[in-house]
Parts: sequence; structure tokens; C-alpha cells
Amino acid sequence: MNVTFALVMILLCISGREGKMADYSGLESRKVQVVLKSGREITGFLIGQDSLRVWLRTQDGLKIEISRQDIGSIVEVKSEKYEFDDPNYSRLLFSPTGWPLGKGHGYFSDTYVFFPSVAYGLTDNLSLLGGFSVFPGVSFRDQIYFLAPRIGTRFEKGAISAGLLWISAGKEHRYGIVYGVGSVGERDRSLTFGIGFGYASKESGYEISNPIFLIGGNLRLSSHISLLTENWIITGHPFDIESEPYSLALRFFGRRLSVDLGVVFNYSILKEGFPIPWLSFAYHFGKV
Repeated sequence: MNVTFALVMILLCISGREGKMADYSGLESRKVQVVLKSGREITGFLIGQDSLRVWLRTQDGLKIEISRQDIGSIVEVKSEKYEFDDPNYSRLLFSPTGWPLGKGHGYFSDTYVFFPSVAYGLTDNLSLLGGFSVFPGVSFRDQIYFLAPRIGTRFEKGAISAGLLWISAGKEHRYGIVYGVGSVGERDRSLTFGIGFGYASKESGYEISNPIFLIGGNLRLSSHISLLTENWIITGHPFDIESEPYSLALRFFGRRLSVDLGVVFNYSILKEGFPIPWLSFAYHFGKV
């Protein structure tokens, strides 16, 4: 059995078991999202609880009583201004942000149609992403496979993460990047900085690249739209601002679905023609 396929199935099974939270202490008076086992979602402020029930106060001032038996999960809503967070908070476009994927949070994503993947938060600090390409006319064994474990932690005004992207393209080709990334600010508005070292397998061992630097960020424009940018500085050659890759995109999102539409470019590309379009989407399952 293909390892990546097995990983995807395991994560999907895990997601089906998530959602039971017996203790909601620490969330009193905080804005939370209650996901019922029926799939209905209710947002409000947690104002009380006992062994059988919890009570919410909605933004309209209504008091709601919910049986614990009907609750799938309760999670804090981090955004103070909006009803729900950007569900794709753990990523910019290609790169991760400093915020690790929380426990029980997962998503299926697809970039350029040909690169599907699944990610899942095993704990609040550890997550795993896996996927493979689906190029038409290419046999299953000759597709590109990738795996990306990641560990991170949050603090009051940001988060940091570190991880590894492993890529297999045929029996003799192994590539990837080891990285560290940090985000400063809030999920609705933050700056992200990172450093990574690419590697490639050789007959004599692994060849390590010079450091690659990331500068990016996000700015929430409305309840359902954010502006994203992700930019790279590749060292090891004379710095030329016209040749470094840049990106700019809009993210359209609801509670579970997000779509990124943007462009990747450098000044040389703009001089010769049009920037490279970016298209990806993600559906978030489990907790959001």
C-alpha cells in the first residue's frame, strides 16, 4: 500500500473521532464556536456550564442552553472583530505561517489542480501534511510525493514553527527544505518571517543550499476576504531585486472553505509578459 495514501486514510479516521471535549474550563466569558453533532454551528459567549448543559449568550443578547450530549466541540473564536477566523490561518500561499495547525484541525487542499494534499493537527503543537501529484498520463509510481511534519507553539502576539518538507520524484530524486518560520501580530493581521535550507540527494550524499529567506504577511479586509503576500530572497548569488520571486493574492473564505487567487512574479517576468497565476483551495474538516 502506498505510504502517502495510508497516511491520508489514517488522518481522515482520526478526524472522525475528534470533537469530544468534556471540560470547557478556561473559556468562560470568551467568544466561542459550538459545533453540534448535527453539524450546526453556534457562535456566542460562554456564560455558564454544569455537568449536563452549557449556556451561551449570542451577540443579539439571547441566552441559549445546549445539552452536552449534543455538542461535538467548543473552540474559542480568536478574532475579536469578526464572527469567525480565517480557517486557513496556518498558511500563506506555498509557505506556512508561524501558527501551527491546532489539535483536531484538518484540511484537504489542492494547488493548481494537480497537487492535492491532506493536513491534520495531531496535537496543538504537532501536525502532519501529506500528498502527491495527479498528472494525467503519468503512472501512480512516477508521480511526485511529499510529506511535511511540523512543530510549533503560540505566544501572546504571534507564533513560531519549524518543519521539514520531503519530496520524492522517482527512485533517484529526493528533495526538500528544512525551515523555521515566525509570525508576529494577530491572525487577522500579521507579518511572517522565515529561513530555510533546501537539500537534494546526490550519489555522494545530500547537497545543502544556501539560506532562503521568507518575508510575507496577511491583512484581513472584511469578514470573508484577506490580502496575502509571500516573497523570497534566495541567497548564494549576487542579489538582484528584479530576479527574486514575489506574490500577491486574495483569499476568499467562509468557516470551512478558502480559495486563494493571486499571481507569482518578478520584475523580469513583468517586463516580458504576464505574471504566473496562483490558484489553490482548501476545505477544512474537524474543528475550525
